[in-house]
Amino acid sequence: MRGGGLTRGGAAAKVRDFTAAADRGTKRHPSTTATVIMPRPLAGLGSLARDTDVFILDLWGVVHGGVRPFAGVMETLAAIRDAGKPVVFVSNAPVRAHHVAGQLAAMGLGEAYDALVTSGEVTWAHVTANYTGAAYYGIGPHWARLLHEDLAHRRVERLYDAGFLLVVGLDDDRPEPDAYGPELEAAHALGLPLVCANPDRVIVVQDGTHSWCAGALAEAYERLGGRVDWLGKPDPGIFADAAAAVGVHDPARVVVVGDGLPTDIRGANAYGARSVLITRGIHARDLGIEAGADADGTAVARLADRHGARPDYVMATLAW
Repeated sequence: MRGGGLTRGGAAAKVRDFTAAADRGTKRHPSTTATVIMPRPLAGLGSLARDTDVFILDLWGVVHGGVRPFAGVMETLAAIRDAGKPVVFVSNAPVRAHHVAGQLAAMGLGEAYDALVTSGEVTWAHVTANYTGAAYYGIGPHWARLLHEDLAHRRVERLYDAGFLLVVGLDDDRPEPDAYGPELEAAHALGLPLVCANPDRVIVVQDGTHSWCAGALAEAYERLGGRVDWLGKPDPGIFADAAAAVGVHDPARVVVVGDGLPTDIRGANAYGARSVLITRGIHARDLGIEAGADADGTAVARLADRHGARPDYVMATLAW
């Protein structure tokens, strides 16, 4: 396993070494020029099980919305594992894996998976390996302290004292990306790299509302001409690490299930795995549907084309 995360073995769990993942260096979004084909409607993951050695699942928008598992999720996870297939969660949660494991346990999901990899774990390893001794200017909500406290680096309050920006999310009192324009322009003028701990632009929370993520600021910084270190999905390496955590090394034997075309599906495409798009998540609004409703296949294909993604299958919500 090149990277790592949190791997379950019965009741025991341990955090794997993530140094190798950090050594892959700065990751930018992979691009694809292949023609998008119409994704096939899928009633449940069970029909894919025979040719699959591991199911890699996104968390937000697929398994839960930040509060509790969606309806049918617990039964689906149990069915996957009853069929002898491991479940690995891969999340762009910008905190280390042990923090997310605690959140999953509180939702009743503590024994429902076999391994867990987060963008926060990859970010911690990347910063540790590539920014030794550098101070950073941090942007993020109150819970960003979970990542800050795990770093050995000094956080500063002024941009010109920093060696890099660390963006975990948007500040509690500044929830809109437009509020950061002058700050990003000043950082770009100083030549500071921006480390993005969560490439997601937006997530959908339990009540169906949308919340901006670190990726929205990183994208704005790139538009200014700034350098961004993208850590997490859609880097294909994070999927390779997830599969390797349960002993799987052939992408053709992997199914990735996610709700994000630019992260989950593009990452699966770059890795070489089959992919299932869940439409109840961040793209429900784009598709003009309510969460859990079936989406028009042509609309899905057109949306995927705009994101440069190729989902093989499409499902309204997670099911076996």
